[in-house]
Amino acid sequence: MHSAAVFIDAGYLEKIISRRYSGFRIDYSKLPYAVKDDGDEILRTYYYNCPPYQSSKPTPEERKRKSGYDRFRQVLLRLPRYEVREGKTVKRSETEFGQKGIDTLICVDMVKLVYSGRIDKVILIAGDHDLIPGIEAVKDAMVITKLIFHKESVSDQLYEMCDDRMMIDDELVSIIRRE
Repeated sequence: MHSAAVFIDAGYLEKIISRRYSGFRIDYSKLPYAVKDDGDEILRTYYYNCPPYQSSKPTPEERKRKSGYDRFRQVLLRLPRYEVREGKTVKRSETEFGQKGIDTLICVDMVKLVYSGRIDKVILIAGDHDLIPGIEAVKDAMVITKLIFHKESVSDQLYEMCDDRMMIDDELVSIIRRE
């Protein structure tokens, strides 16, 4: 029996779903239970994302995107044992935006929970190489790590470093698809 926490890099997961599975809505109430192993108890699920970009004088389109995001955020916060952590959206060009701070937030939360003694298993839905230092610290504390990933979008080193793995595939997608 493991006390586990699920850490969701929403940008990663949503990109996989939109590119590989024709985009659908994820049922976030089902997701933690679909990725846990038998015997795992989910202490909490952490959802990491960035609010949509807002210029100093937001356009109607920016306000609309932010309003939709805020409604979705409230839905997540009403789910049992969910936390929402937010980074910052930065504008890189007229049409390109990027997320800042997400990987750092994930690493800090994983390490804090592990060293508090509250969890003995980390379930990470991500694929970014930048998460390796957090996984190393978690493993140094003798905590089991499980990576939920897509085969076409995962750092080889992150994949190799995690103890257990589960691929995002048709079976998982069918479980987490929102009806």
